[in-house]
Amino acid sequence: MGDNFSTKFLGWLISPIIVFFSLFIVDNGLAQTNNARAEASANILWNLELEGVQDLVFDQIEAGTIKEIDVDGSVLGQEATGNEQIGIFRVQTKDAINFQFTDLPTYMVNEQGFRLPITFMAAWGENRQGADVNRLDPSLPISIPADEDRDYVYLFLGASVNPSEDQAQGDYSIELRISVVYGS
Repeated sequence: MGDNFSTKFLGWLISPIIVFFSLFIVDNGLAQTNNARAEASANILWNLELEGVQDLVFDQIEAGTIKEIDVDGSVLGQEATGNEQIGIFRVQTKDAINFQFTDLPTYMVNEQGFRLPITFMAAWGENRQGADVNRLDPSLPISIPADEDRDYVYLFLGASVNPSEDQAQGDYSIELRISVVYGS
């Protein structure tokens, strides 16, 4: 009885230890490896220099007569005073760019809130004097191709005003904005 009891007692004692080690070994055998993926991204930006270098100026306008400042700088419709000038923006780039004049108004406003109708015309070129310009519709987005030989692109903005016979006197003005983006 003593031998049987100690064998049974050792059996009861050893069995849980074997089960414990078996569970431990089985757990290691069932371990899972999970993998996850993420990506890194970056957007390289070139230096983009955009500046307004010259305001669009009509100078004196006679009531009842259309006055136009063409993108080449010529004055049509009324006699030039010599102080008229086209609006010019300059973009420093050799890369392709897309640009658009944003929120071009349909009228200029004076301090009293009177409106003067205005219609815009635009062009771009690689020469500030306006030689060899490419005329365009200023209400549409425009793409200019890359050119390794150039340093700047000039964007020209001209306009025509049409004052009524009884147009209120005063100084009329508006703000002109442009948006330029690299890429095609």
